[in-house]
Amino acid sequence: LLQLEHVLRAMDIFTIDGSKFMIRLGISLLEKCRNIKYEDVNDAASWWSKVRSITHSPNFVFDDVLKRAYGFRGISKLPRQLNKRIPQRKDIDRMIHSNQKHVRKDVEDSNAAIVPTFPPIEYINGDIPSELVKPTLIRSKLAEWLPLALKSSVLELIFSTGEHGRSLEQFYSHCEKSKQTILLLEVLQTGATIGMYASDPWHVDGQVYGDGTCFLFRAMPDPVCFKWKGGGGSGPSATNADVELAIEELALVENFMTGKSSYISMGINREGGSGLRLNEDLTKGMSSYTVSFDNDPLAGENVTEFDVGLVEVYRLL
Repeated sequence: LLQLEHVLRAMDIFTIDGSKFMIRLGISLLEKCRNIKYEDVNDAASWWSKVRSITHSPNFVFDDVLKRAYGFRGISKLPRQLNKRIPQRKDIDRMIHSNQKHVRKDVEDSNAAIVPTFPPIEYINGDIPSELVKPTLIRSKLAEWLPLALKSSVLELIFSTGEHGRSLEQFYSHCEKSKQTILLLEVLQTGATIGMYASDPWHVDGQVYGDGTCFLFRAMPDPVCFKWKGGGGSGPSATNADVELAIEELALVENFMTGKSSYISMGINREGGSGLRLNEDLTKGMSSYTVSFDNDPLAGENVTEFDVGLVEVYRLL
């Protein structure tokens, strides 16, 4: 939304002043955007596009925004018309209530009964158009499911089959340097949007990798998340057979991420199936129950193999 140099300055101030600065900055930016004609705004994307056109304009002065954010306290020789009070608590509450109503309206009709309970995670509109994270419900659920330290992250699209083609080679080349990513894909048979959160960079490796923060999910319809099941001990009175079974179980439970030249997958079961697996040209997918995540097939009931539509990968900033 802001130019990089302005983001860095804002983060410096946030480190010192905390969250109250973000409220002040947001209100000040809204004041800068007061001339936007609301009849020209059709959706959230068009609104943020107009805001970005202002913040990236050559006439945009970030110092003016900061001065307005703090109400010019302690500064003399300032234009009187700019010396306006900082909104009170009741003003902020009214704005929050208004935004919540807008979020509810943005939920797709097929999920109208589901109201987002978490503020939706934001995403960057870059040169490559983002598609699968546009629904507010999906981004709200991702914010709910992500580890606590990542709930305030921003999504940046780094791979799309619509832009980079359908090959694992391209997939790895765009994802191998990003530690925490979210993969989303379309299931053509059911229209579902499913995916997985990866804690480590995707890369070709002879061993499994990742950790217990990985998870599988169905974003639409009927959002559901399957976190790592975790391992258990065999107990002090366990027999040799129990120990062998426990070792086998542990190997299955700790099968997080697998990256091969011919497929990627997450999770595994005793029959060799995966929680989510994509083939080398990202056109075919499989999803089955796994010991690792104790999940249902993500694509739908009794749908364990499916054709894949758009695939997108986002890194967390």
